[in-house]
Amino acid sequence: MSSLRTFSYSVCVFIYECSTTSLEALTLHVELLDHDRLSSDDPIGEAQLVLDMFSASSPLPFDTWLPVMYKGKQHGKVHLLLQPVSKNTATESFTLCPTVKQGFLENLGGTHAGELGDKKRVWVVLRLQHMLVFSSPELKKQLAAVSLAAVSLNFDLAERSISLCVAHSTFRFRCSEDQAQFSAWRSAFQEIVCGGSARFDPPLSGSLHVELLRGRDLPAMDLGGTSDPFCLLTLAHQQERTQVIDSSLNPVWSRSFHFSTTSHRRELHIIVYDHDFGRSNDFMGQVSIPLSELTSSRGKPLKKWWPVYTKSGKPTKGELELELTYDWELPCSAETRVFGTPLATLLAREQRQIPQVVEQCATRLREVALELQGLFRVPGSNAEIRQLRQRIDAGEEFDASTVDHLHTLGSLFKLYFRELPEPLVPHELYQTFVDAHDKSTETLAELIAALPAENRALLAYLMSFLDEVQASEGNLMNVQNLAIVFGPTILQPEMPTQATILQDMMKVNAVTALLIMKHAELFS
Repeated sequence: MSSLRTFSYSVCVFIYECSTTSLEALTLHVELLDHDRLSSDDPIGEAQLVLDMFSASSPLPFDTWLPVMYKGKQHGKVHLLLQPVSKNTATESFTLCPTVKQGFLENLGGTHAGELGDKKRVWVVLRLQHMLVFSSPELKKQLAAVSLAAVSLNFDLAERSISLCVAHSTFRFRCSEDQAQFSAWRSAFQEIVCGGSARFDPPLSGSLHVELLRGRDLPAMDLGGTSDPFCLLTLAHQQERTQVIDSSLNPVWSRSFHFSTTSHRRELHIIVYDHDFGRSNDFMGQVSIPLSELTSSRGKPLKKWWPVYTKSGKPTKGELELELTYDWELPCSAETRVFGTPLATLLAREQRQIPQVVEQCATRLREVALELQGLFRVPGSNAEIRQLRQRIDAGEEFDASTVDHLHTLGSLFKLYFRELPEPLVPHELYQTFVDAHDKSTETLAELIAALPAENRALLAYLMSFLDEVQASEGNLMNVQNLAIVFGPTILQPEMPTQATILQDMMKVNAVTALLIMKHAELFS
């Protein structure tokens, strides 16, 4: 049975300086490799394009699908776009830009069939005569991170040198037709695109679904030999908590939570507390789970018991039963990406004062969902949210009126703010805003005036809309509930710790509530 695997690279652009006279003797090779972390990469196949059909006057761009061959058999196709960037009639040369846009692989045997589609670890190597260009999903992420549409690779055939330009940095390498030299150059390039590491480990954005089922054999914190446990869950700046289970060392919570993240290099922290009335809650233990441990089970539930540890990392009594589903993806092109793009960059691209996705979601929710019970508290469909985000980030037109599930639209609205690289209140102003929780309105207004103009405008828009939401009694979302939902998103310390999160939680909520209730006065 044929197993179909697809892949795509929307940003990988490679530039060659080509002589018109020598072009006829060149063949462009597109090699596909299955990357292995701990061993050499496995060949998947190769596509070839003979360039003798082109000259400086030939029609370009050239858009085609090329067959991927391996040991005489076809294993799929790659979509190649070949276009000229510039021409130099004096030297009879022009810049040739081949881009591998996407592809599919099929009839794969061995380890390829199980790994390729799920993990998308497909290296694409473009080779023109003795010039080698190395591509990966990590390069795509690097380009997105610095908001570039392309990376410039310039080749000097005489010197056999290569210059890789990313943002304001230039890295130069020398290569030759010798295989050992190629291997050395390839390793060096891999070091650059993988952030100084020889391992392929790109930051992966995605979602984490947590089923916190129960605990067992937790420590007794009360005089009667029992505890009243509840859990606080944090992932980056996102916080959730369970209900309190009275007088139990084997509590059953059975709660579901959903988190989004832009990197698998984060950790899910779960702290177990003993609830005390009128006093501070007692720390019982914690569980920390690196998302990197979940990447291999992409999209598949992982159910197990996790041991509880002390603050110093030593084992203590008790375990938590969790079912974790981590679904990740590689980001889209910086040219079209919306979620996770700096606010100023997005507004400049869209030529707007408020991001289009925010305005569309707010307008639709204002029209039909202000009386929706649990608006912004009840989560939408994870699958629908992920699909909508992918389509928006890919540059597709978004029409909020076509989204039938209104809780999904509310979750998409929250997701935009959660994914901002820096919150609406910049990190350097976090503490001053938190300290203003019990200050005068004038003090808070002065702090708002110090915000960047685009942040101030969007924060004013958000607070005005949330004031409309809390004014509708049917949704059961009063000012305090909205502050709990949105406060940790707009107010975050740069380096959050469990201590600062717990210490500032009430203050963050209080400041957010003030912003909602007094937005007309504060932003005038």
